[in-house]
Amino acid sequence: MTDDLSKLGWVFAHGSLMFDPGFEPAAVIPGRARGWQRRFGQPSVRNWGTADAPAPTSSLSPGSHCDGLLLGLPTGRRESTLVSLVQREANDPVALTVASEFGDIPALTWLMSDAWAALGVEDLAGHGLANVHSGGGPSGDAWRYASGVRDTLAAHGLDDALVSRYVGALEPAVVGAGLLPTSVTDDAPPPA
Repeated sequence: MTDDLSKLGWVFAHGSLMFDPGFEPAAVIPGRARGWQRRFGQPSVRNWGTADAPAPTSSLSPGSHCDGLLLGLPTGRRESTLVSLVQREANDPVALTVASEFGDIPALTWLMSDAWAALGVEDLAGHGLANVHSGGGPSGDAWRYASGVRDTLAAHGLDDALVSRYVGALEPAVVGAGLLPTSVTDDAPPPA
């Protein structure tokens, strides 16, 4: 790892932090958390949904690996950025090691609830559709979340079969219900 990169504190993003971190990262590099895999196990009732219509959002469960992004914390604002992230994620981070093109990097991430981890893609899409019907939460809805994760992974040359299956099941349901224009890329996050 170059000297400049080794001086940064890192956050491993696997969900909305990838496309809406709430801070300007000092660096962004793809990474792989071995021993963990992405699930849409967190029913968001605060940011992406409500108690009546939660949105399926990313959580990490023990498994093979999870591809995501390493976000370098801003120099001089690491502490305040972490405080903001803890408030946003509503729990404390855990430390893990993430493999990258620069070697293994220690990073912080958030392990969310696995309440929905056992749900199949069709059930997740059903919850997602109900969430979109309801208008989502203050950060957006299940469609913006899921398509944001998919599009951000793709922008960095990454893919996750679960994300692709979930978005593939949710998109036609949302478009078919007339909740999005047929060109759903209008809500895609900006390129990385």
